[in-house]
Amino acid sequence: MSLYREILPSMATEDSLGLVEPGNEPIELSVVMPCLNEAKTVGVCVRKAIETLRAANIHGEVIVADNGSTDGSPEIAESEGARVVNVREKGYGNALMGGILASCGE
Repeated sequence: MSLYREILPSMATEDSLGLVEPGNEPIELSVVMPCLNEAKTVGVCVRKAIETLRAANIHGEVIVADNGSTDGSPEIAESEGARVVNVREKGYGNALMGGILASCGE
């Protein structure tokens, strides 16, 4: 199942996205990465973030907030373990806010 989701930052909520499944351990920390055509680096960044969370024994998630990439960045990020959300409103700030709104971390 693909974790690639589309969201509108103004409408995104934890409940409406269905991102938190009953019975799962609460996520302590969300790492949010805005993304626009970052195929060359997004995989390494996701891998390092996940490795750091594991090394610190933090139950966390890595979210890549994609802002319309056309170079395969979302698929690379997802293959490395990130949850990818598609943010339609253009701009770094919109991508960042969309990722934050989709996050589940405390």
